[in-house]
Amino acid sequence: MAKENPEASDENELEIGVEDMQTDSEEESDDASDSESESDSMELEANREEDWFEKSYLVGEIAKFGVSEDVVKESWRMCPMETKQSLEEKWKALQAKEMEYMLLKAKLILDVTCLLAKARNP
Repeated sequence: MAKENPEASDENELEIGVEDMQTDSEEESDDASDSESESDSMELEANREEDWFEKSYLVGEIAKFGVSEDVVKESWRMCPMETKQSLEEKWKALQAKEMEYMLLKAKLILDVTCLLAKARNP
């Protein structure tokens, strides 16, 4: 919204101060958004690294020894990133093996079920 500039040399000159301020604040907001998005992405990456542990059953298993889950999570956050990444790789490998065993169990159940069905209907 434009308003008259009382210091203008011509009475018909208008000052577009409000629009200029809005444009300036939008540019500042964009700059802030860029730096915020960079820090947000770094924070998300850090959170992703820790989420696998904090969302795993490991926290609860450790808590069974009498340590509160909050203390377990807080202690985890203090561990070196390299160690946490190494443990995450081991965790993923273990999950892959668990999946293989689950498939083997499912096949065994299928074989037993087929055998039982044949026994009932020769």
